[in-house]
Amino acid sequence: IEVLERFAYYGIYMGFGIYMEYLGYSKGQLGIVQSIFLLFSYTLPIFSGTFADKYGFKKVLIVSYIAYLPTILLLMVTQSFSGIALTMLGIGFAAGIFKPLISGTVRVTTDKTNKTLGFGIFYAMVNVGASFGPVVAGKLRAISWNHAFIVAAICIGVMFLFTILFYKEPV
Repeated sequence: IEVLERFAYYGIYMGFGIYMEYLGYSKGQLGIVQSIFLLFSYTLPIFSGTFADKYGFKKVLIVSYIAYLPTILLLMVTQSFSGIALTMLGIGFAAGIFKPLISGTVRVTTDKTNKTLGFGIFYAMVNVGASFGPVVAGKLRAISWNHAFIVAAICIGVMFLFTILFYKEPV
């Protein structure tokens, strides 16, 4: 799940400046959108982790996918500045919900004999997704921006299925 999420997240984020330029927006406008995006993406985990502890990791993961999927697909049709800003706010919101959940799962499913290995595997998956997402998205956007957005949305859909079918709520 972590590989796919980072693949989708960084596949969109790393090329987003190019996309804004392609649509004719300035670097200042890009800075505004990225600031909003990063604000949500990096502050929301404080709250979403609390909700996961209270309501269950699996339920909160599903909420993040429900937020992620339509906002990624909205990038295909939204071209106004306010629309793009709100769409990226939605993606940042979804990412912020997701961020603490897999590391939290690693925390509660490992013990003192394997926690370092567990976190090592977790961060390896983060790096694999973050490395390949921008490369694949870059190749796809050379064909069409929509292809890159669709592949990111497919990743979220696969995450949703994996979570529904295979994710077991940690104790």
